[in-house]
Amino acid sequence: MQIKETSDLYVQCSTVCFDRCVMNFTARKLNDKELDCIEKCTQKFAKMNQRLTIRLFELNRDELSKQQQQQQPQK
Repeated sequence: MQIKETSDLYVQCSTVCFDRCVMNFTARKLNDKELDCIEKCTQKFAKMNQRLTIRLFELNRDELSKQQQQQQPQK
């Protein structure tokens, strides 16, 4: 499942960054402004994905801890 999620994220990042950054369709190569925009856009996606992964891990950890506490016999 993780491979599909990574692939989906890559496609989404490519689509969003392309739509946001590429403006000139007559040139064969990206200009400096487009390259800079794509670099920043992809970095932002990577950071967002990293933060989201960490946050989901924390939420899952907290939920598991809560469940374990509820299952322990009460004194």
